[in-house]
Amino acid sequence: MMAKASQVSHFLSIMANPHRIMILCHLTYGEFTVNELEEKIKIRQSHLSQQLKILRAEGVVKCRRVSRSIYYSLDSDAAHQLVKVIYKNFCQQS
Repeated sequence: MMAKASQVSHFLSIMANPHRIMILCHLTYGEFTVNELEEKIKIRQSHLSQQLKILRAEGVVKCRRVSRSIYYSLDSDAAHQLVKVIYKNFCQQS
């Protein structure tokens, strides 16, 4: 049980950043390029790229290249489910 608790703690620490949460929230709607995410989240591309690099290294998002564009999407069902819970409890209008 302790091993799972450590795993959950690590997973939550990855998501414990407002910009990463915003990235994940947008990616629940589908695949986006860095430029599209930059426009939606309103952060500089360099910072956005750093956050995406962390999420990608941890297996939360994946990317694919088409010509000069890199498309990001969710690669973690756990992240997708958690973002849905966060949205329902904190963002959804009642």
